[in-house]
Amino acid sequence: MMRKIHCRWLSNDPWLTEALGKPSYRLTLDDVNDFDDWYPPAKNLELGNCLIYAKVPTDSIRSIHWLEGQDFRLVDTGITLQREVLNQGQRLLTTKGFCVRFAMPADKAGVIAIARRVFSQSRFHLDPKISNSTANKIKADWAGNFFKGKRGDHMIVVECERNIVGFLQLLHQGDALVIDLIATDDSVRGQGIGRAMVAYAEESISDVAQVVLGTQLANQGALNFYHSLDFRMQQSVHVFHRHITE
Repeated sequence: MMRKIHCRWLSNDPWLTEALGKPSYRLTLDDVNDFDDWYPPAKNLELGNCLIYAKVPTDSIRSIHWLEGQDFRLVDTGITLQREVLNQGQRLLTTKGFCVRFAMPADKAGVIAIARRVFSQSRFHLDPKISNSTANKIKADWAGNFFKGKRGDHMIVVECERNIVGFLQLLHQGDALVIDLIATDDSVRGQGIGRAMVAYAEESISDVAQVVLGTQLANQGALNFYHSLDFRMQQSVHVFHRHITE
């Protein structure tokens, strides 16, 4: 653990620790004037073999420079987007014969299979020190945790010929629906499945006024998709990783 008065700046991430198979911590920074008065050099943390990550606003220049000076490496730039829930007449719910519905326990294997193979632009996939197989497992476990009651408040799936070909995992936070994960199988890409799942969520889940999501600046396909649904950027953050080895 970080030493004494600095412990509050470093928090354990149990889920990522389990997923990566090594201790993982989140470092929280403020854009203060003199980091030497607040944070010890990362080399003095004495944490052994671990991952430390930090997320900082893209305009927090002091934080960015400090992280770079402590051997943290930029792996991702995350974008948060938002829009108000559309009126019923504005929603697109054309599914071309696909069945859009809420997930059931029997859908678990199909959802996990999609999550394991379709993601490629997450911060874990973009980190050259994390293997693709590990990054794929992280996404599969993330989606699988919905069925364990550990992550997500709602999940919508798309079924075609008894096969799950897409899923939308959601968090319900106040009056907002947060898109936690969304994925479609390559075989149905471009057929409106993503749009149909978002529309179904807006149609079926009550007491929501806005939809919020996060994606990666590197994921141009996702950005184009969300722009076509009238989502607009709210904020952006850089994500830094530092792998410490014994």
